[in-house]
Amino acid sequence: MSEEACKFIVEMNVNAIGFDAPSPDHAPFPAHGILLPKGIGNYENLANLDKLLSRDFIFVGEPLGLVGSTGSPVRAIAMIVKTS
Repeated sequence: MSEEACKFIVEMNVNAIGFDAPSPDHAPFPAHGILLPKGIGNYENLANLDKLLSRDFIFVGEPLGLVGSTGSPVRAIAMIVKTS
């Protein structure tokens, strides 16, 4: 992601982003440097995101309780919200 895209995400006031790729960026790592200090979490290597297109859902990404770590594998769950 570009620095501009990261700044746009900050302006959108989201609390997390997710990708079906190993990382949202590469050196000099604008996503990590801009988003993480703002408290915007980064979920990488997600699968089946195509099944969520145009759907309302609640995302839960529960990390392991690793002491002294800056990252963790998560159990990623998307709960579809039924609309009437």
